[in-house]
Amino acid sequence: MIESSIKRFTHSSKKWWQSKAFFFASLQRTEKFWENYPILHFALFFLFGLIAYQNPWNLTLAPLFLTRKQGIRSLIFVACGFLYISLFFPTPPLSASGSGIFHIQEIKRSQSPFQSSLVYVGKLKTFQSEGKTYRGLPCRIYVSGKQKRPQANRDYVFQDATLQEIKPNRYVLKPTEWQPIERSFSLAEMRFDLKEKLKRHLMHYYKGKRELSLMRGLLTGQLENPLLAFQFGKVGLEHLLAISGFHFVLISTLCFFLLKRVLSDRLAATLLLFFLFAYFLYMGPGPSISRAWIGALVFLCGHLFHLRPTGLNALGCGLAAALILSPTIILDIGFQLSFSATLGILLFFRPCEKALELWLPKQPFSTLINWKRRTQFGYLFSSFLRSTLALNLSVLTFILPFLLFHFHRFPLISLLYNLFFPILFSGLMLLLLCSFLCPPLHAVTNGYALFLLDFVTYAPTKWMVYLRVKPFSPLTLAVIVAGVGFLGIYLWERSRISLK
Repeated sequence: MIESSIKRFTHSSKKWWQSKAFFFASLQRTEKFWENYPILHFALFFLFGLIAYQNPWNLTLAPLFLTRKQGIRSLIFVACGFLYISLFFPTPPLSASGSGIFHIQEIKRSQSPFQSSLVYVGKLKTFQSEGKTYRGLPCRIYVSGKQKRPQANRDYVFQDATLQEIKPNRYVLKPTEWQPIERSFSLAEMRFDLKEKLKRHLMHYYKGKRELSLMRGLLTGQLENPLLAFQFGKVGLEHLLAISGFHFVLISTLCFFLLKRVLSDRLAATLLLFFLFAYFLYMGPGPSISRAWIGALVFLCGHLFHLRPTGLNALGCGLAAALILSPTIILDIGFQLSFSATLGILLFFRPCEKALELWLPKQPFSTLINWKRRTQFGYLFSSFLRSTLALNLSVLTFILPFLLFHFHRFPLISLLYNLFFPILFSGLMLLLLCSFLCPPLHAVTNGYALFLLDFVTYAPTKWMVYLRVKPFSPLTLAVIVAGVGFLGIYLWERSRISLK
């Protein structure tokens, strides 16, 4: 009995020592991570400060990422975020009346069963109510399609307006009179005119309602067909309809490939930079679009000046810029999913791919070249499957908690559809872009679009199985995301060390 007690004590002591060693090793790797990616370090702890303003209990998660050398700097970043939002961007009440200055960013069409209307999407630069001033509030103004609409090429001041919160970080403004501000400027009117002309142009080539709605959504970033959004959402593919880094990469790759045929790399990168900037101005400053544009800007500037920017620091630049310009954007679902998915890819893709090599191993080229042609094709397919699985798993690490928090369920069929459908969808994007260079290709694009739409619309209902959870608190979400982040940093540093 004494011997068994000693063995149990020795075993438990060994486990405690191993966990302690793991903890200190994790802290060392976290410290090294912050040293290597200082911009992301600032952006994430600045984000901690913003979150702490919304819920002070979230500050209890900060010690997970504090280290001996970087601890003071991290706390300074947290304090900067907390003071920044509390001093300059206080939260208004759920409903308030007052005066404000409205900057228009975009005009959208909204269709309801009763009437059609235009939605002016923008920000209240300032809103004064009961002696208090609120800044940077994202809001919308609905204008009936029957009344004469105000021009969206300038800012407006409203002396008597009602502000009401309809969703977290989304407000509806009801003004009594639009008063234009002289010498103000907005690109919203130009964006609206260009997108309306493009919509009318597409009507000559796409006669069906479904494919026309899809093409319009891809080229304007405005999906006006709610049924189409629902059908993509039920199989977990709604991210393909929102203009994001996925679309920026496709457009950048195609344009850079064409420019390199006639220009040098440096001149091609310069022209691509201006083209993507024009595309960004055309699409508008949405959360995912802004992140994709800043990431492309950092990468192309690094290429032009012979620097080697990392994806994590590029993400940090986009995150810091978004938070400084609009700190309340942390409550936006699109912002949360966009940045968390990108962070998941950057942190977890390499560890996930390394883990999948146990089932789908890599082979050296000297071995592969001696195989039969059929075996080589099989190996290429297994490599594609390994990379696709690693990509899906890395994306899910961060976005799954957010999806369960907001919607309380997750369609498991999306794991299957995301293995192959994004590749097929990228082919549609490339076909659509090439169709403008060669208009007869629109017929091919139309047929291919119908094939993809049928693939989504008639998804097998027997496979519609959902992972469901009960509603949980924002603090629980923060704990899960922080834990995943801590694990991601540990695995990233371990995989980086193993490559040396």
